[in-house]
Amino acid sequence: MARYLKFAALTAGMLLLVLLAAAAIFRACFNPNDYKTQIVQLVQQQHQRTLSIPGNITLILAPRLGANLGRVTLSERGGAGEFAAIDSARFSVAWLPLLLEQKVVIDRVDVRGMRASVVRHADGSMNTGDLTSGRGTRAAAPQAAPGGIGLAIDSIRFDNARLLFDDRKTGRTLDISHLNIDSGAIAPGVASRLAMSANIRINKPAMQTALTLTGKFVPDPALRRVAFSELDANLDLSLKNAKVKLGGQMALDLERDEFAADLKGRFDDSAFDVKTGLRAGAYHLTLHVDKLDLGRYQDRLVPDVLPNDPTPPAPGDAFDLSPLANLRASGGIHVGQLQVGTLHASNVRAALRSVPGKLMLEPVVAKLYEGSGSGSVMLDFSRSASMPHITVVQTLTGVRLGALLRDLMGKAPVDGRGDVLIDVNMEGSSTAQMRQALAGSAALRLKDASVHGIDVPAILADGPQAHGMASAHERSSFGFLNASFTIANGVAHNADLAGETALISVAGAGDIDLAREQLDYTFAATLKATGLSMPIRLSGPWTALAWQVEPQAGSGAAVSQKARDKLKKTIRGLLKR
Repeated sequence: MARYLKFAALTAGMLLLVLLAAAAIFRACFNPNDYKTQIVQLVQQQHQRTLSIPGNITLILAPRLGANLGRVTLSERGGAGEFAAIDSARFSVAWLPLLLEQKVVIDRVDVRGMRASVVRHADGSMNTGDLTSGRGTRAAAPQAAPGGIGLAIDSIRFDNARLLFDDRKTGRTLDISHLNIDSGAIAPGVASRLAMSANIRINKPAMQTALTLTGKFVPDPALRRVAFSELDANLDLSLKNAKVKLGGQMALDLERDEFAADLKGRFDDSAFDVKTGLRAGAYHLTLHVDKLDLGRYQDRLVPDVLPNDPTPPAPGDAFDLSPLANLRASGGIHVGQLQVGTLHASNVRAALRSVPGKLMLEPVVAKLYEGSGSGSVMLDFSRSASMPHITVVQTLTGVRLGALLRDLMGKAPVDGRGDVLIDVNMEGSSTAQMRQALAGSAALRLKDASVHGIDVPAILADGPQAHGMASAHERSSFGFLNASFTIANGVAHNADLAGETALISVAGAGDIDLAREQLDYTFAATLKATGLSMPIRLSGPWTALAWQVEPQAGSGAAVSQKARDKLKKTIRGLLKR
């Protein structure tokens, strides 16, 4: 046995000497820098791009076959501007697997300072077209024939890379900077590690985030699909320093451009569970969130002007819905507790259906303000991708309207419990534009209602000369209050106001200017006990409403102070009953 071991050791030693000698001869006779000119010319001839390799290519033979590459740049087609570049690159190949197993094992790939700019022009063409054209349909992944050369990569590292995607057709940019990737082995069927970090910046809608991610991945034998597991990601968003932490698993189909993900995580104080994916060009989404406060991020959901962005934001709480114009998606959303500012709802559910040109949320249901709501929201992009036509249909049943209005507007001019029906449409790129374009219809049916700001019985008692300013300390109560509205250009017109108590009945008509926040409304108030009826006009901005009894109203006769005092005393007596 010892003799065989000595023979094996001697053979191995002789083989090593032969390899070293061959390597020395190869290095002495072969200089990769001699071929730089031919490579540069080939790229120029085939792609009309300028390839620059100013530094030397250093060949390494021991202990592994490899090469060091300095700065390399590739121009845009025609030679104007930089398309891609690297500061340096290094790779090495293990000798023994190549010689003994006919397998290329790239021990390590190190790329530093890689950067590339991918541009889609306004006509839809890409600045990568000449590099990807002429390849026909996607070929099957190469399979190593029996006795052929296999390929495996032991590890890859990218340091400080930058990828810029400039979509000039839509005006959007995606800037991925400080990109660092460190992976383990990349080989069919072999589980490996992955670590990644990057800064990501988007201009529409304006957002930036710092991403860190770790996990494991396994390519399938054909290298067409990759399965990720044990994902652990953290994102630092530019939404009031919002932080996202998520984990789970994901699968990518590189041949079909599809993916599926099952993730759980936290968004600040919110826990979420999301199943999402892309299949046959359409996204699917199932999202559950325990609680979500959108008001916390509201001032960051408007497009800021980023450097080199020539498009200023529209005034008046502008927003950009154009990313949804060509969306293909379906799914469902559930939020246990939803809050927007002080407005709140629970058990919010919405079903999503979206095709290019139209997005629908139907049904949208929720519990809110001791009642419930159901309806739909539709965005129609057929006329404009940047300014969709929005239709909102909602039925609120049994809600406390006063509490809802206080949380929505900061005040409650009308209170009561009942039903509210809304069927409106609008378009615009800001809340101000949408208010001005608001059209449709609305109605309310309230019980135990009240109108804040005026005291109708006191006005009746004061007589035809009464006038004053609306006051938060005044109110008028009604057993019921019904009204319907037609809305056009942001103005809601009512012609059928009806309200009644045991003492007073009211009927009226007028306009509520939602865009300018002004009111011009006249109603006739009748005291049942006396038959006295007076039209009372409310007018002015919401913040400074004035009221007055119309001069031509009432009986037309002057009412003495003594008579008014007697009438007021009668009304107060009736109110105490």
